[in-house]
Amino acid sequence: MRWGFGREAGPFETWDMLGVAETAEAMRQAGFSPAPWVGEMLARGCSTFYRYDGKTKTGAYNPASGAYEMIERTPGMVMLGTAR
Repeated sequence: MRWGFGREAGPFETWDMLGVAETAEAMRQAGFSPAPWVGEMLARGCSTFYRYDGKTKTGAYNPASGAYEMIERTPGMVMLGTAR
């Protein structure tokens, strides 16, 4: 989604930067309920949507399984942001 809109970070990356628990609480206080799976994710001790190794995303939270899944890279694919 981020590339299609010319953004540096997508919505879940932004939420990670702001703090998922803190943002979910601010949403509730403003009268907006986050999706139930976000609360389940936090209750499981998963505090971000992505796992990182430095600036590289290595995993993403999957609400269906309730766990992080490794992000598989296509062989030969170059990520310009991490190749610098």
